[in-house]
Amino acid sequence: MGYMNPEQVRMDLRLMLNEEKVVTSESFRAFILYGAEIDVSPEELFAALDVHGRGYLTEDDINTMPPDLLKTMARAIDPPHGEPEVFQQLEEEAEPDEHDEL
Repeated sequence: MGYMNPEQVRMDLRLMLNEEKVVTSESFRAFILYGAEIDVSPEELFAALDVHGRGYLTEDDINTMPPDLLKTMARAIDPPHGEPEVFQQLEEEAEPDEHDEL
């Protein structure tokens, strides 16, 4: 799979809101560890989302998160999959051949 919809991250964060209408770092950690295998710690991901450094996210924080931040989170949670050779081949095709003349 890979590259989940960034807006899905926003929707999942809204689902984590507790009775006080906040997402705590503990609830975020439990959610991430339950559903995803990630290469970075849940604490690092939460710190990136918690731009105010309060240790929690409000509903307003979630609703106003910039798309680029959501995209970064989506890629961290659901990285691209595939054969490394395929990605290397695509990169090589994108590079100009030094033997080609204009």
